[in-house]
Amino acid sequence: MNANKIMTISFARGVPIHAMMPVDLLAHSSQQALEKDSQAALPYGSVYGYGPLRNWLAQQNGTDVDHIIIGNGSMNLIANWAQHYIHPGDYVLVESPTYDRALTILRSLGAQVVALEQYSDGIDPDELAAYVRQYRIKMAYLIPDFNNPSGVSTSEEKRRAIANLAQQNDFIVVEDGAYSSLRYVGQPIPPIRHYAPDHTVSTGSFSKLLAPGLRTGWMIVPDRRVKDFTTYLQNTYISPNQFAQATIAEAVMSADFGPHLKFLHETYLHLLNLTQAALLERLAPLGATWTKPDGGFFFGINLPPTRRPVWDAADDQGLQLVNGDAFFALPKTNNYIRLPFCSLTEGEVSAGIERLATLVADNLA
Repeated sequence: MNANKIMTISFARGVPIHAMMPVDLLAHSSQQALEKDSQAALPYGSVYGYGPLRNWLAQQNGTDVDHIIIGNGSMNLIANWAQHYIHPGDYVLVESPTYDRALTILRSLGAQVVALEQYSDGIDPDELAAYVRQYRIKMAYLIPDFNNPSGVSTSEEKRRAIANLAQQNDFIVVEDGAYSSLRYVGQPIPPIRHYAPDHTVSTGSFSKLLAPGLRTGWMIVPDRRVKDFTTYLQNTYISPNQFAQATIAEAVMSADFGPHLKFLHETYLHLLNLTQAALLERLAPLGATWTKPDGGFFFGINLPPTRRPVWDAADDQGLQLVNGDAFFALPKTNNYIRLPFCSLTEGEVSAGIERLATLVADNLA
């Protein structure tokens, strides 16, 4: 197939497409923010974030508003937390696979990154206990809901066990909840913070619910850590984006936010099911395996061995693929790819997975 004669399908980025962003709602909400509260929305503000949105987040998450910090994206908050909390040589545990940018941040700080294999219901707490005995773990970075890149969710039983280990061994769990509000199947599972609030830092994001360009995320910080961390933030960036937060506050507290969230869930569930069906038809016969997610944006696919990595050969079939090795703290011997269904049309799901199957079949080792 000549990739120059067909339109390239990108499996490279897990971001919402423009059609999933509530443009009219945000336009109205930004105008309301200016009309109602420009005195707070436009100047520098509290390093904790915009008050009305903090109150809403505290109610949504069943926590005290004093523990809520809103910043310029959840990943920015996690990066700042790591810069504040981690020192060269500190041991940090991650899932395998995990978010590639988190690995980049941890490595840049000189952390000793150790990785635990992720099963279909999360990491094994017994294996975690063994690592805790072997290493002086200072922090665990986990994505318990719809892991990026694998789509796996950690079971409630395992969350309890992880929380107990954090309490018993006095390490912090950073719980990346960027996709927690995007559950399409089944009932929500309580966050790890629910079982160990003094040993868990939880985050969330509005990038997936409203628009990435708002660059707004939030963090729930244990009481004993709030003052030191907010002092660090104030010295780092003075104040987060108050106008974006005021706009979001108007949006999420409006009557239109519920229907928008329902639209997201229904649309993404449809794409998830289409992706699952196409994978079963095209890639399962070739030996590919994966865990079907109940939400989020991603499938993580274990492909059979090929003569060369599929991401290096992707152009042959008019595909864009991320190098799957980037999601692993340690070298990985098999072909692993992240397949984001969130940014694809129905036609792209079908055609893209057909091309991927052809690519794998043509390069089987």
